[in-house]
Amino acid sequence: MSDDSNAQVRDDRQWMAEHRYRAVLQVVEGVPVADVARQSGASPQSVYTWLARY
Repeated sequence: MSDDSNAQVRDDRQWMAEHRYRAVLQVVEGVPVADVARQSGASPQSVYTWLARY
């Protein structure tokens, strides 16, 4: 992989981590899991997994 490809992978991973973290914060603030899942394009099960992880 080139340095540019490696940088893109890091950027994508960072974006995904931030996306998941923001979703978790919404749930912690009281937004229903179903709403967060719909807004983030994920399944409710994924959101529960993120809650357990973060």
